Amino acid sequence: MKKRKARILVSFLAVLLVSVSACKNPFLKKMLVEEEKGESSAVSKHTVTFSVEGTGGTLKAKANGVEETAKSPISIEQGKKVTFTAEPAAGYMIKEWKVDGAVITGNTENSYIHTVTKAVDVKVSFEALPPGKASYTVKHYREKPEGGYPAEPAEREILNGTVGADAAYTAKIYEGFTYNSSLTKINGTVQTSGTISADNATAVELYYERKTVNVTFKLAGGTVDGNTDDIVKTGKYGTDLTVPAPVKTGAVFKGWEPALPSSPLFPAADTEYTAKWQNVYTINFSVEGSTGGALKAEVDGNEITTGDSVEQGKSVVFTAEPAPDYVVEQWTNGGTVIAEAGMDTSYTYTATADADIKVKFQSLFVEGGASLILSPDKLDIT
Repeated sequence: MKKRKARILVSFLAVLLVSVSACKNPFLKKMLVEEEKGESSAVSKHTVTFSVEGTGGTLKAKANGVEETAKSPISIEQGKKVTFTAEPAAGYMIKEWKVDGAVITGNTENSYIHTVTKAVDVKVSFEALPPGKASYTVKHYREKPEGGYPAEPAEREILNGTVGADAAYTAKIYEGFTYNSSLTKINGTVQTSGTISADNATAVELYYERKTVNVTFKLAGGTVDGNTDDIVKTGKYGTDLTVPAPVKTGAVFKGWEPALPSSPLFPAADTEYTAKWQNVYTINFSVEGSTGGALKAEVDGNEITTGDSVEQGKSVVFTAEPAPDYVVEQWTNGGTVIAEAGMDTSYTYTATADADIKVKFQSLFVEGGASLILSPDKLDIT
């Protein structure tokens, strides 16, 4: 029997191999081969190499999930974009970019973006500036959360122009920041214009202030220290944001809409947040007459006590514990018999209003005697 099974398995594998090799559909064939090899269906990655051809500057690359680096190669998922940034040395400019040896026509910019579809090799080359030209640096500084500016710029550009001409520059757009032209420096002096020197040392410094924004907290019927009005907080983008803690009678606070991060900061623009509330109801419960047993209640597996508040929609599971020789006679809510509960020892109430749940126990014996009380209409006697 074992030999026969082995022959069947060998035959099946042979048919599978023939099917894969004969398959005309390239996608299906690839899928079959990957299944045969036990490969996963995860997005494939490709090797991206990059370098400077010759001398005259540096080259860095960054992508989603890969911080900017000058170290080649990097591994990038299929379809992702890689941004290459070239920085010419003083007195140099971009000559050309190449991808797998082919020149990218017309691109002499400091950056190049490539969409990865396969393994690729990217190169940049530099050349000396022509006579009468010089390079200069534009530095972009962003205000720190605590105020002031860092020693190192957030970004810098190496540009070039005609010696003696004005150094041209363009302010960048950063989310949450505003360019302050009154702080602009050229060669260390506060000014908005200056000429390009022949020594390639001209430096332009641009400064960006954090935006001052308003964050409005709408209490939606709640209060903070007795105040029902909207609460407006004012601060600079990226600085710590103190969030109010509202309360509301008959409700539990369920956070803000939209949701705030765990460590709130002032956003890049004016924003409104609205309090979310969930109604709560008071749940009272007890044993009628205080005899014949005990009654317990749980919400989400946690025991509660009578008078506790329960969120709207939550299930309250009541469990009756009859004393010896007692059974459940009935359940009531606010004095009204709960017919569907019958004589069960448990009852589940969905919190949609305040409730006063009582359970009543019945003795199996007549007081003072030994006669058994049988209630065929209430007891399941088999």
